[in-house]
Amino acid sequence: MARARTRPRAARHRAAKRSKPFYRRLSIDNDAWIWAVGCVVFLVAVVFLVDVPALFTNARDSLLETFGLALAVLVGWGLAGYWAWRRRLTKDRKLFAQKAGGVIALGLFAWGALALNRAEWSVGAVHFREATLGGQAGQALT
Repeated sequence: MARARTRPRAARHRAAKRSKPFYRRLSIDNDAWIWAVGCVVFLVAVVFLVDVPALFTNARDSLLETFGLALAVLVGWGLAGYWAWRRRLTKDRKLFAQKAGGVIALGLFAWGALALNRAEWSVGAVHFREATLGGQAGQALT
């Protein structure tokens, strides 16, 4: 019968593994690489072919002409909804409906009040003397 060893064996020294190159460590299939390269090519083409600052200027002007300074009301509604979601206020449906109705009514009141005001302000190409502070959508509310 063989005797049991009392001393542990020394661990064998293993050769260090060579790490793979970075692009091989990424486990992305060929379709994902094609999409990534396509997106990069598209973004480079947009920078060279489109007047990006003019695009942003026109987008800002059209938003201000349509909604006016009531964009702050829209942002406020979004923040109130996010706050209610984070505080889990949607569990009690009746209380949530009452509070949401109040926030919506307050926002519509503020939007209508902005629509009644014609100021001597201008932002970009939008003159609020012609388009009220509530924008075209605010004028539709009044």
